[in-house]
Parts: sequence; structure tokens; C-alpha cells
Amino acid sequence: MNSRSLRIKVFGFFTSVAAALLVVGCTTTQSPPSQAIQTQPPPRVDVAAYPRNGQSDYQQRRDRYECYNWAVAQSGFDPGRLNTRQVPAPPPVHVEPNPPAGTDTVALGVTGALIGATVANPRNAGGGAIVGLLLGSLFGAASDSARAASAQHIEEAANMRYDARQHQLYERADRYRRAMAACLEGRGYTVR
Repeated sequence: MNSRSLRIKVFGFFTSVAAALLVVGCTTTQSPPSQAIQTQPPPRVDVAAYPRNGQSDYQQRRDRYECYNWAVAQSGFDPGRLNTRQVPAPPPVHVEPNPPAGTDTVALGVTGALIGATVANPRNAGGGAIVGLLLGSLFGAASDSARAASAQHIEEAANMRYDARQHQLYERADRYRRAMAACLEGRGYTVR
């Protein structure tokens, strides 16, 4: 191996390293958004009822008890059994792709640069490294983008499931309140 071909190989190697450092310097890691988990309060189930016909305290308690049982049967919602299993857990705040964004871009860019410098003509090792870097980075960016899209899809699906469970819980609580109010009005109470 003569000194000229050695200089070309050394130049190609350092060009590859410089290009790899450039790619590494251009990539960033994404941190999760600074969102606080917003939990919804438990559904409102209280019904204010005032006697219109002078019902006694005993009669009011009995009417409330009987209307409570009737409203639970009508709505399928029992506020007395409302617990953490019925209230959906808060949705995930952020789903981060693993490995982080930019990893494949850097790894495939460096790999492409090394392969390009190795397989290129010794006089054009630097050019081969640059072409390999560009192609490897392009494939790596596509891989990173697909992984980020998958993470976004998982996050959106989880949030949609949470929203559906939350909506169902509030809808059942609303049916309970309406049934309770109807029962108490039928027994001679003013409901607000």
C-alpha cells in the first residue's frame, strides 16, 4: 500500500467520523410534554329534594331510600358503590418511542458512512462515506418516523378508551340523578 492510498483511506475515515459527529449534533431527544394529569371529579349524584306536602323526617328518609333503590335499578348505577374500580384511571400523558427518536438515524448514518468508505474506490473513500452517511441517515430517519407514529397511535388509542369509559360513567350517573329526581317528584317533593 503506497502513501497516497493510505492518505486517501485516512481522509475517508476522518470524513466519516466528522459526518457522524455532524449527524449526532443535529439529533435531539424529545422530552415528554409538561402536562399535568387532569383527572375529572367523580360524577355528581346528589339530588336536592324539598317536601311539598309536609312529609315527616321519617317519611322523607323512607322515600329517599325507596327512590334510591328504584333509581339504581333503573340506571344500573349505584353511587353508594362508586369506587376506584368504577372511576377510570387517568390517561397516559405521553408515550415515548423506544429507543428514542434519532437513534436509528444516527446508528444507520454512521454504519452507512463506514460501509460507504470501505466499499468505495480508495481514491474516493470520503465521497463513499458521505453517500453512505446520507443513505443510512435517510433509512434511519424513516425508521424513527415509523416508531414515533406507532407511539402516537398507541397514545391516541389509550386516550380514546379513557374518554369512552369516562363518558359512560358520567352518562350512567346522569341517568341515576334523573331517575331519583323523577321518583321524588312523584312522591310529592320539589327537586332542584
